[in-house]
Amino acid sequence: MTSYPQKKGRHTSLRRTSAGAPPNVVRDGFDPMYAQIVRTLTTEIDEGRLRPFDRLPSEPELMARFGVSRVTVRLALRRLADAKLVVPRQGKGTFVAGPMVEHELDVLRGFYDNLLRQGYRPRTELLAFESGVPPEGAAAVLGATAPTVARFQRRYTLRGQPLALVSAQIAEAGRRISRADAERNPIYGIVQKLLGLEVIRADVSVRAQSASPAVASTLGVEPGSPLLVMRRVSYARQGKPCEAAEICVVPERYEFRLTIGGPLAITSAIERAARPHHTTRRARP
Repeated sequence: MTSYPQKKGRHTSLRRTSAGAPPNVVRDGFDPMYAQIVRTLTTEIDEGRLRPFDRLPSEPELMARFGVSRVTVRLALRRLADAKLVVPRQGKGTFVAGPMVEHELDVLRGFYDNLLRQGYRPRTELLAFESGVPPEGAAAVLGATAPTVARFQRRYTLRGQPLALVSAQIAEAGRRISRADAERNPIYGIVQKLLGLEVIRADVSVRAQSASPAVASTLGVEPGSPLLVMRRVSYARQGKPCEAAEICVVPERYEFRLTIGGPLAITSAIERAARPHHTTRRARP
């Protein structure tokens, strides 16, 4: 349970104005007003009255509830954010922090399967789908192995909040993929179960990227907000590329992890920056 230390003294608790009325801070108490708000909201989070990923009341609502100024409310929210109890999202409000979804990069596993493995049941929405001759970009990535390509875009939502936007291209390898196939199956499920291709490796890169207006609208963030973007190209037997995906993830709820084995190899020492050489002239006697 997360808690904040309470200072000893009088009037350290919140009071109720009347039966069933919302609590107001004690203005003549020993604790600052913002600290009383922090303690109240922390208790509500710990007791489950505010659940992970729930949106907190707006600033005006908190001002009315506690009878304080906007400055006091903002200071309290800042303290809660510093304690990692809430996450502010520009233009959307402040949300209760939830457990971080982990993605291990040293294990070959699909995005959907990774969520299921950690006990999450995401909602998926197929936003776009088409099957046909690959555009120039897909042909460059998937090569001659893809006479036709299925291209689709899927949004993942977790506990009512958008988590990720996945754009994928799959080499159809002799079988056309239908929209129903894309709606019912994750990417690797399509590749291995429907197309019969065994994925043996994947090239993966992760970078930070600003959200474009279209992606920002889909994920419910402000344009220009930072996203984690994973790009992946998967290969079947004989080294043939069979799938390419771009996964844009809201960073407050997702992290990539990598375990690196030893032993540690140290190959060089730190070099000191060369000091400028100064020539000092002595005065002639």
